[in-house]
Amino acid sequence: MTAFLYLGQNCRCANRIPDIYSRGNLIVEGAKQLRTFFNVADLSLPVMVEHVGAEWQQGVIIRYQGFPHFHWLQSQTGTGAFWVRDKRYELAPGMGILIAPGVPHRYEPIGNEPWQVRFATFQGSLVDDLQKQMVNSEFVLIEASDALVYERLHETLLTRLGHEPADDLAISAAAYQLLLCLTRHQKQTIDQHQPDFQQYVGPAIAYMQEHLAEDISISQLAAMLSVSTQYLNRVFNRLVQQTPSEYLTQIRISHAKKLLVSQKYLKINVVAEQSGYADPAYFGKVFKKQTGVSPLNYRHWQT
Repeated sequence: MTAFLYLGQNCRCANRIPDIYSRGNLIVEGAKQLRTFFNVADLSLPVMVEHVGAEWQQGVIIRYQGFPHFHWLQSQTGTGAFWVRDKRYELAPGMGILIAPGVPHRYEPIGNEPWQVRFATFQGSLVDDLQKQMVNSEFVLIEASDALVYERLHETLLTRLGHEPADDLAISAAAYQLLLCLTRHQKQTIDQHQPDFQQYVGPAIAYMQEHLAEDISISQLAAMLSVSTQYLNRVFNRLVQQTPSEYLTQIRISHAKKLLVSQKYLKINVVAEQSGYADPAYFGKVFKKQTGVSPLNYRHWQT
C-alpha cells in the first residue's frame, strides 16, 4: 500500500527518523491518517513533547543504554512484549508503560496481529522534577483498566499538535498534564494509606530524598524507624518492589543525572559528592551499571 506524506504549513522537521518520514508531521496511508509528529520540542518551555503519535505500527526496538527522555508507550491493537532490564511485561490493548530516561529496555510485537501503539517522548526543565513523583523511578506500568484517562489526555495532546498555527503553550500544558498523571500513577496504585507505608516506607523515602548527599546506611535508617533491617527490606519489597538500597541508589543516580545536565561545568567528583558518593570511581561504576554509560558520556549525550 502506498504511503503519502503530508507536509503541513506548520510542519516540524525530523532528522532522526527514516527518510520516508522526514520533514513531515502527518502520515496518510490510503484513507487512514497516522497522526505522528516528530521533533516538536521547544526547549524554552518547562515540559514539551519531542515525538508523539498514534496508530503507529511498532516494530522491534532495542535500547541498551535507554532513551535520553521520558518515553510513553500504550498498546492500541495487538500485543507487545516490553523488557525493562531483565524483567518482561506484556502490553495488551490499553496497557501502557512510562520508561524513565537512561533505563535499558527493549520491546517488540508478539502474536500474529500487528502491534499498533500510542507514544510520546517528553523533555524540559520540569521533567527531572517529575521523576521524583515516581516511587519506582525506572518505569510506571499502566493496566488496561486505567487506559481511558491516558487515551483522552493523549488525544488532547494530538489535537493541539494538529492545530495550525500550533500553540506551543497549549501543547506544553497538555504534555505536562499527561506526564504528571503518569508519574503520579504509581503512587496512586500503591496504597499509601497502608499502616506499613505510612509508618515505615513513606518516612524512609522522605528521609532518603532529603539527605541523599549524606552517608546513609539502611541499618541506620531501620534503627531510626525502630525496626530491623530485614523487616524494612521486606516492607519495601512488598510495597515498592525494590529494596531500600535499590531505591536510594536510583534517587542518587537520578539526582546525579540532573546535575550532569543542568550544571555542565560541575566536576564529576563534585557531582559524585553531591549525590552521596564520596569515592568518584565508585560513583562512576554505579552510574554506568544503572545507565549503561559513564557520567561524562551521559553529559555529552544529553547536552
